[in-house]
Amino acid sequence: MQDFFRTLSVSLLLALFGCGSTAPSTELTQTRDGLTATLAVKPASPAVMKPVVLQLTLREEHGGAVEGAVVQYDLTMPGMTMPKTSPVAVAEGGGQYRAQTLFTMSGDWRIEATVTRPGGVTAFSYGITVQ
Repeated sequence: MQDFFRTLSVSLLLALFGCGSTAPSTELTQTRDGLTATLAVKPASPAVMKPVVLQLTLREEHGGAVEGAVVQYDLTMPGMTMPKTSPVAVAEGGGQYRAQTLFTMSGDWRIEATVTRPGGVTAFSYGITVQ
């Protein structure tokens, strides 16, 4: 019985805090033009001048993965006039598109993900706070 509780405790800790190298992420979802886009920001609390992964998962209305899209991110600070950063995502399969970037200042940021595919262009806008 003690082994059962030990295993349960370890499982709960792994579920709560993630395991090993997998950093927790913030996930934001929007649906537009029959397309659902979920943006995962890793780590969940981005910090200034630290690498951040942006991963957009695209699904069609019926749930199928969107392949063959081109995804570009535009990173701006709504309250600050400064040049935008525009990383282009790399397709990883399964409807996932990933880019790595840095945020140069702390504060509120807007991440615009522009998705270009044969059916047209769809833009998604997400807000995050950088520490």
